[in-house]
Amino acid sequence: MIDNSLSMGGFFYCAPLFHTYKDLELNYNSDTILDSSIWIIPNGTRITDTNRHNITYNTNGSRAHLHSEPQEVDIFKPDDSNILLKKRKIGNEYIKKLSENLSEALVDTIYDKKYSHLIKKQKTDLEKVQTILGQVFNISWILLP
Repeated sequence: MIDNSLSMGGFFYCAPLFHTYKDLELNYNSDTILDSSIWIIPNGTRITDTNRHNITYNTNGSRAHLHSEPQEVDIFKPDDSNILLKKRKIGNEYIKKLSENLSEALVDTIYDKKYSHLIKKQKTDLEKVQTILGQVFNISWILLP
């Protein structure tokens, strides 16, 4: 993920600053989910493995800490002037490039042998991306417009 964050941009660890269904509904209806979330820059974490890591953050999302290798991590706050976040076209070309980058990152790793048969079964680049993100990186979905 760090390599893709550096080469393609627009990759973040993101989590809501709310936790109830009522808060989710309120933020959704008022179009404030973006502002009510914390955005962490992956290359700011210096995580270089696929192990599970814990990141905690304060209630307003201004500070976050990585606990597996204790350190404060970089926070990103999207705003209207952030073209990369607001204007990135996530279409077939982007998904194809992401699929290629993720597939290349698995070459000669334990995940290559473990998941290559699953990845080869997928018919589309999006299915390949979802399989790699879900099986290797434990990311359960990818947002598309």
